[in-house]
Amino acid sequence: MLSLLAATRARRARVALVDGLDAFDPQSHEPSSLQHLIWVRCRTLDEALHAADLLVRDANFALVVVDLRGFTLSALRGVPATTWYRWQRAVERTDLALVVLTTMAPFRQALRQAQGPEQSRGTQGPERVEGLVGSAQLRLYLAGTFQLAAFDEEQARLAFRLPVEVQRSRLHEERRSA
Repeated sequence: MLSLLAATRARRARVALVDGLDAFDPQSHEPSSLQHLIWVRCRTLDEALHAADLLVRDANFALVVVDLRGFTLSALRGVPATTWYRWQRAVERTDLALVVLTTMAPFRQALRQAQGPEQSRGTQGPERVEGLVGSAQLRLYLAGTFQLAAFDEEQARLAFRLPVEVQRSRLHEERRSA
C-alpha cells in the first residue's frame, strides 16, 4: 500500500483506507508517506461497507482500499451482491481504483469442508475457490508463508518474495473481446 501511496502522492491525489477492523498502524510508517491518506477506522462490517460506499462515490480520490481482512466468511458472504455491483458501476465511470482486501484462509477452509479430505489434498491455490466479489474485474491472490525470522527483513524485500497469481474475471474478458 505504501507504493500506491507514493504514486498517488506524486500526482497529489488522495487515497482512502477503509480499515474494517481498525487494524492499520500508522506509527509503523513514515509520517510523510501518509500525507495523502484518509484513514477511516471502522469496528464492524456494516460501518466499513457504509464508509466505502460513500468514498467510492466521491470524486476526490485516486484510490480507495477497503480492508475486510479478519471478517468471517459467513459475514462476508452476507454482503449483498448488489453492493459489489454498485461499487463497480460507480468506479467504471471514473479514474478511481478500488481495491478490496479479503483473506483466502476462510475460503480454502470452506473448500476443504465441501470437498472432503480425499479431494482437498490435490487442491492448491485459489484457482478452485469462487471469488467473493463477483463483479471484480481483476483478482490478485497472494499466497505464501514466511518463517518468524522473516519479520526482521524489510517489508519491500518480503513483498517481492510473495508469489502472486492474477486472474481476470470471465465477464470482464467477454466485455473486452466484444
